[in-house]
Amino acid sequence: MATSLVAEVLKKSGRFAKEDIHASLDKLSRKIDEVKGEVNDIIQKQYKEYVTVYADTGDLFRRVKGLLGEMQLLSDRMENELLHQVKEATSEQRELSSRLDKCEAILQLLRLLCKIYDDLQALDADVQCGQCVTAAKRLAQIELSVAEALESGCDLPIFEAIRNECIARRGDLVYQLEDAWGRCVLFTNLEARPVQLVKRNITVPKTELRFSSASTAGSSSLPVFQIVQGLQSLSSMDRLLKSFGAKLWQYILQPIIESPNIHPAMKVKQATTLIHFKPMKEETVNKAKAPAVLFDKLVTVLKVVCDALVDPDSPSSDESPARRLGDQLWHDLSHSVITHCLTNTIPKQSSELESYQEVIGCVAEFESQLIGFGYIPNGTDALTRYAQDVNVHFANQKCQDLLVKARQILLTDMHNTLLIDDSKERGGLLLLDRQPDVDPEVVRERMAGFSDDVLKRTTFHFPACHVSRNVKQLVDLAYETLIEATESIQCGVQLFFAVRDMFELFRAIVPSYHKKILDELPQMAAIQHNNCMYIAHHLTTLGHQFSNRLPWPVSDGTATFIDMVSPLRKCGQDCYLAQLRRQRSAILESLSLAGSFVGASNPTQAQAIEKALKQVIQQLLYLNRVWRDILPCDVFLKSIGALLNAALEEIVKCVLNLQDISATEAGYLHQLLSVSLDEAPMVFKPVSENPEVAKTFSVTRYAKQWPRFEKLLVILEATLQTIVDMWGDGKTSFARQFTVSEVRGLIRALFKNTDRRAEALARIKLPAK
Repeated sequence: MATSLVAEVLKKSGRFAKEDIHASLDKLSRKIDEVKGEVNDIIQKQYKEYVTVYADTGDLFRRVKGLLGEMQLLSDRMENELLHQVKEATSEQRELSSRLDKCEAILQLLRLLCKIYDDLQALDADVQCGQCVTAAKRLAQIELSVAEALESGCDLPIFEAIRNECIARRGDLVYQLEDAWGRCVLFTNLEARPVQLVKRNITVPKTELRFSSASTAGSSSLPVFQIVQGLQSLSSMDRLLKSFGAKLWQYILQPIIESPNIHPAMKVKQATTLIHFKPMKEETVNKAKAPAVLFDKLVTVLKVVCDALVDPDSPSSDESPARRLGDQLWHDLSHSVITHCLTNTIPKQSSELESYQEVIGCVAEFESQLIGFGYIPNGTDALTRYAQDVNVHFANQKCQDLLVKARQILLTDMHNTLLIDDSKERGGLLLLDRQPDVDPEVVRERMAGFSDDVLKRTTFHFPACHVSRNVKQLVDLAYETLIEATESIQCGVQLFFAVRDMFELFRAIVPSYHKKILDELPQMAAIQHNNCMYIAHHLTTLGHQFSNRLPWPVSDGTATFIDMVSPLRKCGQDCYLAQLRRQRSAILESLSLAGSFVGASNPTQAQAIEKALKQVIQQLLYLNRVWRDILPCDVFLKSIGALLNAALEEIVKCVLNLQDISATEAGYLHQLLSVSLDEAPMVFKPVSENPEVAKTFSVTRYAKQWPRFEKLLVILEATLQTIVDMWGDGKTSFARQFTVSEVRGLIRALFKNTDRRAEALARIKLPAK
C-alpha cells in the first residue's frame, strides 16, 4: 500500500521512473531493519540493568526493615528501663544542689557575721582610743554590710539587733564629732559693736574666725579636716557645713566685699589659725577698691578655709567639703563681687576700654584659684564672662547714666525758661551748614536746586518762643550723646537708643510729675506746649543729621526719630487744649453772672452785666500777660482769639434769645457792650503791634464772631428802616452775619407790633435764587 502510494505520488508529479522502484524499496527495507535491530538492542540492555537494580533494591529494603525492628526494640527498652532511672537521678541532683546552695548561703552569712563582729570589736577599740574619725568610717562600713544583708532578704533577728546597735553607736560618734567641730571651728564676737574710726570714716568689725585642732578622750589632737571626713562618713556634715557657710558669708566674706577699707589679717599660733579684720593703711586706701586687691583678700580667707576643711592628700571631687561649700557660696559671692566691685570698674570713657584687659586678667586668675581650691568646678567662668562683656556693660552703664541725668533734668522746675530764636536753631531741614563736620561744598550742592520760592532756608525753623531750660538741656544732651555715638564703635547703637529712651522718659515723667501746675497754671501749660513742639521739631531731622555717621546697623536708615514726633506733638497739644477748655469754661462761667443779659435797664442787673463783661476782659488780659512772651505769635493770637470768640458767641447768643427788649434796655445793652467792643482788641496787644504781625492782623481773623458782634451793637441802636436797609436784598455783609430768623427775632424784640414792623418782617427774607 505504501508502494502504491509512493508510485501514485510520483506518477502525479510526472517524475515516476519504473526502473527505479525496486531499488528504492530495497534500500528503504534495509534501513527499517537496521532501526529495528537498534531498538531491540537498547531494550535488551535496559531490561538487564533494571532487573539487577531491582534485585539490589529489594535486598536493601529487607535489611532496612530489620534495622527498624531492632531500633524499635531498643527504643522500647530505653523508655521502659533507662528513662525511669534518669528521672530519679535528676531529682536527686536537684536536691543536692539546693542543699549545697543553702550551705553556701549559711557560710556567707557566717562570714559576714564574723566580719561584722571583727569590725564591732575594732570599733570599740577605736572609740576607747579616741579615734572617732576611724570609728566613724568603720561604723559606716558596718551599716553598709547590714543594709546589704537585709536587702538580700535575710530576716535574722541578729541583723536587726546589729542595726539598732549601729544607730546607737552613730549617735554617740556624731555627738563627739560635732562637739569637736564646735571646739575647733569657732566664730567669736558676732554681736560685738564694730570699732568706729571717726577720722578715717572706717568701721572695723570685731568678728573673728578661729580654726584649731580638737581632741577627744584618750586621743591626740584631731585636725579639722579629719573631723569633716568623719562627719561625712556618717552623712552628718551637710547641716554643719551649711551653717558654717552662712556665717562665713555674712560675717567674713560679705564685709570684705562691701567694705573695701578693711582687710583680713591672719594669726597663726601652734595649731590655731585666727582670721580677724584690720583697717587698710592710709596710703593704700585709694587702691582698696581695685579688683586685684579685693581678690587677694578673698583668696587669703578662702585658702585658710580650704586648708582647714580639706585633706591635702585627698583628690578633689564633687563631694569634697570645698565643693559643697563653694556650691553654697558661689552665687552670692559672684553676684556681690559684680555689684560692689566689677560694676564700679567699668570705664566711664571709651578710651579706657583697652586698659580694662588687666581687670579681665585678674578676674580669670581669681576664678582659676577658686577652681584650684576645689570651690567651683572646671569651666566656671561667670565673673570672667562678665568682665569680658565690658563693651556691653560700658554701653549699658553709659545709657543708664544718661537716663539718670535726663530724669534729674526733667524733675527740675519748668518755669525757668529761655527764649529760643533763630540764633539758637539746631534743627531744620537745611541747617547742615551749621554743623562743623560737614563740608560746605556738599551743603552748597544740596541747596543749589532750591529757591526761596520753592523752599526757604527757614522752612523748618522753630518760631521764636520760650521753652523750659531743662528741655533745652535735654535736647543739648541728646545732641551730645549722638555725637559721641558717631565716635564710638563699641556702644554707638546703644547710645542712639538711649537718646530715644530720653525722649520717651520726657513723655512719661513730665505730664504726671508736673500735672498739678499744668492743670492750674495757664503759663505752665503754654510752656509744656512749647517744650513738646520744640522737641518734636528737633526729632524731625535729628536722625537725618546723624544717620550716615552712626555705626551699623542703625546707619542703614533705621536711625530715625520720626515715629516719636506725632506722639510728642499730641502730648503738647492735649495739655494746651485742656487748658484752653478750662479757660473757656471760666469765661462762660463769668458771663453766666450776667443773667442772660435780661433786664439791662435795672441798675442792679446792669451792674451785674458790667461786672461779668469786665471779668471776661480781665481774664483775657491776664492770659495775654502770661502767654504773650511764652507762646509763638501765631499760637498766641489764635488762642486769645479763640477764647474771645467763645465769649462773643455767648454774648450774641444771649442777646438774640431775648424776647422783649425795650428802647431803654437796648440803650443800656449798647452802652455796656460798647465798652467790650473798645477793650476787646487790647487783649491782642502788644503782639498785634509787632511789625511782622501788624501787616496781616485783624480781630476778625482770629475771632470769627467779631463782625457779628459789631453788627449786633448797630442793631441795638438802629431804627426799623435802618435794619431793613442793612438787610437789603439779603446779600449784604449784614445779611451774611445773621439768619432770617435771627433778624426777625431781634425786630420782634426791639419794636412793637405795628403795620410797619409787619412790613419790615415781610421784607426780611432769603434772597431770590
